Amino acid sequence: MGRLLFSESIRLRVSVLVNFNVLTIPTLSLPSPVATSPAQIIRTVSNWQEVAEYTRNLLTTKAGIETAQCARGRQNLWLQAEPNYANGTYTSGVKDDRLWTFLKRLAPSADLAQVFGGNVAIGWHRDAAYAYSKAWLFALGKSTFQIESREIKSRQGEIITPSEVFSFDLNGGELLQFDCKCRHRATNVDPQRIGIGLWSAKIPLPV
Repeated sequence: MGRLLFSESIRLRVSVLVNFNVLTIPTLSLPSPVATSPAQIIRTVSNWQEVAEYTRNLLTTKAGIETAQCARGRQNLWLQAEPNYANGTYTSGVKDDRLWTFLKRLAPSADLAQVFGGNVAIGWHRDAAYAYSKAWLFALGKSTFQIESREIKSRQGEIITPSEVFSFDLNGGELLQFDCKCRHRATNVDPQRIGIGLWSAKIPLPV
């Protein structure tokens, strides 16, 4: 019997001695692993429109204008803490006990949330170093969330599993869990749509 060889794919070669002649089964190459989605819908909230109305009022009174290049111009506010993209630190964010208590029921390990609205698509980006990779998006309206899986390479630098884009058509009420270090974006944004992103902080938040 030959040996199992492990490289970028599994190759099997078997040699059998029959009547002094070597019978060789041709090399078999198994297909490369299929990319798996770095996002999934983990639950749906039935009364999301009630949450959307409350959140819309909050945006009207307390939101600022987003300055990040990927979503410039949208309404934006941070609950609990606001990250500084440049240095990874935090300043105090908006405090709203009613909304935050509700969001903690959806994502108990979250430390901060970004509430955003407006008819603005979000371009391809990865979330900064202020948070761990596990994040959540609570959809309050229609949009398409797209995320790109990580490319997997061998030690020699050859691509084993190419990256792949996964799309989620969100209608409202979906809680999406995703890897925020993978490139992602939002398209087909309804003008009335509101989104809430949630993250776990890497460093202690301001009191």
